[in-house]
This record gives sequence, structure tokens and C-alpha cells, in this order.
Amino acid sequence: MQSLFPVQALNRNITEILKKITSADILGNVNKGLNNNISFIDVGKAISNVAEINPINNKVIISAAYCQYFWLMCSITIMEIDREVIIKACEQYRISLAQFIEGTILIVNKSKK
Repeated sequence: MQSLFPVQALNRNITEILKKITSADILGNVNKGLNNNISFIDVGKAISNVAEINPINNKVIISAAYCQYFWLMCSITIMEIDREVIIKACEQYRISLAQFIEGTILIVNKSKK
């Protein structure tokens, strides 16, 4: 069985949808007076598209569902990277993760005063 990126599991046509972004001719559309207002689609629904330029009104449309998904994936990735950095620092300074958390709480509390 072929492995899927998480977004591919959400939408079987994601490869075709993502191809639209690179073929959107953004510079050409800016020269034609690209509308600065962005419209969101897929609000509160499943992803049906990622983003494209509507040729009728020369306006960018973006999937709110994809933005939410992308934000979550970025957030999870950043937390995982932070976790790895913290674990290495704990090993380097020979402290436990609990000690690191306790020290962090103390620093945060002192900064609030």
C-alpha cells in the first residue's frame, strides 16, 4: 500500500489541486489588476480546493479548511522540533524534563511580576 501525506488522505485529488497554485500565473494576474481581497471557501467543510485565482473577478480564493489543516500541521511540527531541542538540552545539562518544565514555569512567573 502506498503511503500518503496526511493532506492526501483528506483529498484524493490533492496533487491536481496543488498543481493549480504553480500554474496560477500570479504575476500575470497582478498585472491585470489582481483584486487584493481574498475570499474563503470550504468554511466549516472538508477541503474541496486549496487556492486559485478566479478568472472572472480576478480574485484569490483560499480554502479555509486547508488553511486550518496547514496551520495544525505546522503547529504540530514546531512542537515536535521544540520537544527534540528541549530533550537534547536536558541531556546536555543533565536535568530531567520535569526539572526543565519547573524551571520554565519559574522564569515565566518571574517575568509576569
